[in-house]
Amino acid sequence: MSPERRQRLEEWIAWVRIGAVPFVVLQVLIGGDYPPGYLRAAWIATAVLGVGAVVLFLAVRRGLSPAVLPRFGLAALAFDTAAASSFLLIFNFQADNPIRQVLYVPLIEAAVRFGVAGPLLYAAATAPVLVGFELLRQHRIQHLSYQYQYVTFQLGIEVLTGLIVGWLVRSLRGEAALAEGRLAEAEELRDELGRRADVVDAANRCARALGSSLEMEQAFAAFIRELKGLVPFDRVAIVLAEGSRARVIATGGLGDE
Repeated sequence: MSPERRQRLEEWIAWVRIGAVPFVVLQVLIGGDYPPGYLRAAWIATAVLGVGAVVLFLAVRRGLSPAVLPRFGLAALAFDTAAASSFLLIFNFQADNPIRQVLYVPLIEAAVRFGVAGPLLYAAATAPVLVGFELLRQHRIQHLSYQYQYVTFQLGIEVLTGLIVGWLVRSLRGEAALAEGRLAEAEELRDELGRRADVVDAANRCARALGSSLEMEQAFAAFIRELKGLVPFDRVAIVLAEGSRARVIATGGLGDE
């Protein structure tokens, strides 16, 4: 990915991250009956998300060098993964809350940034989080046994989704690179056609100059003036050879006097 495209990608993700903060605030407000200490933890995680979103947004808006962009993207992905994991672990007390779906947001982000490899590494990194989430649910919710199938199902969906999105991203990048290559070829062809058109136009002017006067010297002098637009030269001379004799008809350039 070119630095320009990566910069635009980071700017767009930064905007999405900023927009996610009000959504998270709303979800915390309507989160239901929190166990002791959970509401405070939810607000702390929300505050960290808000501050981090603003800091990352300002960093992107100032512009990042091509060398810093990959490391910045990795750090931003790590922050988003940590934020999503925090909310997942905090909302373990709700048995019917589809909170696991929050992990899909950084998953798509990893696929967009790093192609197929990103989601695979992301799924491996979130496996301990899912295991810990199920342990907390088992401890918090009465009569709930440990659900191994929830962990394997979530990881499997993450891998499958990441493979699909990563492949699409890689294909789109390949098509974009092919289109840019064809555009460059078209521009080169256009420039070459323009140069050839200029040569043809200059040749036509030279031909018209030869017929501009009945006097040979005047006609060739006009021809030399037009010849400058066709062939760059420092000095040029037109020589008429007749048998063993040669006569200069016209000159131009340095020392033509």
